[in-house]
Amino acid sequence: MRAFRISARRGGFTRRRFLGGTVALLASLGHRSAGRAADGGALVASEADTLVALALVLLPREAASAETAQALVEGQLAGSPWKVDAFREGARFLDAWSHYRFGAGFAALAPDVRHTLVEGLLQPYTTRTLLSNPYYYLSDHGRGVRRLWSEVVQHVLAAFYRSAAGWRVVGYPRPPGQCANLVDYQFPPST
Repeated sequence: MRAFRISARRGGFTRRRFLGGTVALLASLGHRSAGRAADGGALVASEADTLVALALVLLPREAASAETAQALVEGQLAGSPWKVDAFREGARFLDAWSHYRFGAGFAALAPDVRHTLVEGLLQPYTTRTLLSNPYYYLSDHGRGVRRLWSEVVQHVLAAFYRSAAGWRVVGYPRPPGQCANLVDYQFPPST
């Protein structure tokens, strides 16, 4: 035990200092994670409006309504509280890009302008090539687009197409999990 003891007179650590520092470090980490959990609260109204406007752009026109879009966003946040930060970042990214391009927040834009903005952001990402792929990992804008796509857009679309309204858009006669055979889901529905 003596071999591990370092004298405080020579500027070293004692066991007491080491343990005290370790406890202080753990306490500060716990405080930081508690602060992150507190940040993960509800979205502010402008962020929620931006996400509802985004959902309206993503949904098929025949199924797009403000109520459906709001229910999708709220359902995603209620079902997975950890998504709040990702959705908040997505809303902030969209608003920042919208202010840069058009001088107004995303929710304040006309629907056709919103559609053009989202299509312009996501189309190059979804059709990227091996040479353009580093852009979405190395640049701030590219990382923002990647996070918007993977942490917001995909979740909203998946939630919609799992819902009854999304299933009606698909047009199959039976809801998911009630197929007569696998061929029912491999071909367009017969009319």
